[in-house]
Amino acid sequence: MAVQAEHESPLPFPPNWFTAVSENWWALQSAQWQAASAWQQAWASMQQEWWDEWTARWAGGAPID
Repeated sequence: MAVQAEHESPLPFPPNWFTAVSENWWALQSAQWQAASAWQQAWASMQQEWWDEWTARWAGGAPID
């Protein structure tokens, strides 16, 4: 049986693997939420513009905000 050095881990992965993986996962999840939020804000602005144009054209007046 081989004797391992004190600083080497007997595990096939580093002991702090969960921290490394979870930090990367949270960073990825955060980027995805930011992208989804930006996409939804763009659609909301477009929908508001379409509504304003429709009300000005067909409802006979200024847009209702």
